[in-house]
Amino acid sequence: MARVTKPNVLRRVNGERPLVTQKGTIQAKLPAILKSNQGTSVSTNLCGDLNEEVALTCYKIQVDGLWAEESVLLLKAYLEVARSKGQRLEIYGVELDKAMCEFCKQRLNSISVGAHVSVTVQNACATKLPFEPNMFDIVMNRHMLHSVPRGVIPDILKESYRVLKSDGIIHFVAEDIEMIYTSSNDDDKIEEQHQLWSKGIYKTGAELGVDLRIGRKLPAMLNHHDFIVRFVKFACVDTCSLNQQSLVSLFQSWRSAFANGWQKNKIDSDYDVLFNNFINVVQDKQEYACWSVPIMQAVKRNTMRHS
Repeated sequence: MARVTKPNVLRRVNGERPLVTQKGTIQAKLPAILKSNQGTSVSTNLCGDLNEEVALTCYKIQVDGLWAEESVLLLKAYLEVARSKGQRLEIYGVELDKAMCEFCKQRLNSISVGAHVSVTVQNACATKLPFEPNMFDIVMNRHMLHSVPRGVIPDILKESYRVLKSDGIIHFVAEDIEMIYTSSNDDDKIEEQHQLWSKGIYKTGAELGVDLRIGRKLPAMLNHHDFIVRFVKFACVDTCSLNQQSLVSLFQSWRSAFANGWQKNKIDSDYDVLFNNFINVVQDKQEYACWSVPIMQAVKRNTMRHS
């Protein structure tokens, strides 16, 4: 979540290429801050017990794959709300797990974000945010909704609405586990992959109370919670845009995580075999694999304007 009060203070924090604002080149990029504030992006019930380094490695690969397409959308949103503001950019990160919150704070201490930027990480729950109403210009929710109990998602949207300013922007990366494809032309392999994602992964999530199809459902939910959806785009994380081994490593980390979850919850482990078969396809340099990730932005309806 951010209060953007200066239009040219987004700063590069991890040595990657700069972006450009209305006032010229800036030293800006947010993955290191996002990784510090995000914590783990998986449910411990769904994926078993992941150590911090595994979770962060998985998240880093996701950021690397998505950032080229997502950064343009985020920068445009920041510039839009930054017009005619004051002198500082304030960023607040919220993490539910106390140990992970402390870990995020430690990582944040090693990152230089610039004199005009302040970053705070707080131990809090997304269903009960410790902030005043109408406080933020932008709220970001990335790789999170698929890992929380589906019943609390409306509460998260309500809290995001409460702390967002009128006409403020909310930005989501909302995963959908079935938006994963390969170029396989073998009907048996295609059916195998369908069984993996629809039965092995999605059904497991449903049994454990999370919604792994939230990416396709979220636009309608935002409409129902008095947001106005501005756009829904789909970032393509594939074997063309990302180093093939990076994509293999991502799916291998998922396989390990879900295997732990299946074992922990005593779920049929045959899906682990299907996961191995899927990874073999991704590793084949003659094949193509794609993870399509929904990215969307909405604005809080200006209640005075629409009353």
